[in-house]
Amino acid sequence: MRMLAPSLVRSWREQIIQGADKLVAALVARGRFDAAVELSEHFVLNVIGDIVGLPQEGREHMLAYGNMAMNTSGPRNETYIESIAQAVDSIGWVETACKRDAVAAGGVAELVYDAVDAGEIPDEAMGEVFVRLFPTAAVDTTSSTITNAIHNLATHPGQWQLLRESPKLARNAFQETMRLTQAIHPLYRTTNHESVLAGYPVAGGAKMMMLLGSANRDPRVFTDPDRFDVGRDASAQLGFGSGIHSCAGQSLARLEGEAVLAALARHAATIELDGEPTRRVHNTLHTWARLPVAVTAA
Repeated sequence: MRMLAPSLVRSWREQIIQGADKLVAALVARGRFDAAVELSEHFVLNVIGDIVGLPQEGREHMLAYGNMAMNTSGPRNETYIESIAQAVDSIGWVETACKRDAVAAGGVAELVYDAVDAGEIPDEAMGEVFVRLFPTAAVDTTSSTITNAIHNLATHPGQWQLLRESPKLARNAFQETMRLTQAIHPLYRTTNHESVLAGYPVAGGAKMMMLLGSANRDPRVFTDPDRFDVGRDASAQLGFGSGIHSCAGQSLARLEGEAVLAALARHAATIELDGEPTRRVHNTLHTWARLPVAVTAA
């Protein structure tokens, strides 16, 4: 997908780094903040909104919309139903905001519609589907991983000090979080045909659940897999998929995570939990709804 090519993502690097630095500096100056809501969610909403070219007003709707999309990929339980009810207004906002006449010039959405005009995407309706993928898949997953990374650093002071001493480890810290505290634990698929997996027969049409959190702690791949280590090369983690199923937005997600964690390392001398975090009840995502932290300025 050329609209998310690494070269294009690199062109956003300074914009994203500056945005992270400004937000983190303001929050650190306060001394206390909710890292899940005021940092991770706020930052990712604005990055995606600006890059895609979505209207400024109403961007918070992307949270409910993405929450619904992720919850409805799981079991049809109470959480599934509630996520749909909570997103009723948000569905309309996203559909309207992603139309050709609503998006800003110069954003990824414009590139998508240029591809429609060039015949690379079949029609306008399919173009809108592509644009809606961003609030569907690029908000909750990335913000949850950043939140998990901050929790890991706040509860592992030795690893926080390593990052403080070498902010270039920020990307490593994000990747290690993807491995150890994967935001998306289960993925669900249906088999196309009868097959054999790891020596076990699998029927065609079978419902499969892949546990990424388990795979990413495979001791055959990662030494001491239950340990959080910002110095580890965790690039083999499977959080972004692989092959034809690789996440199209992984370069952007890594850049966002790197930008926030490096900014924290520059601006905060210490970081610790400021009360009990609140788990997010979710069918797919493994993260925190509230993550209160206390910091001291560097």
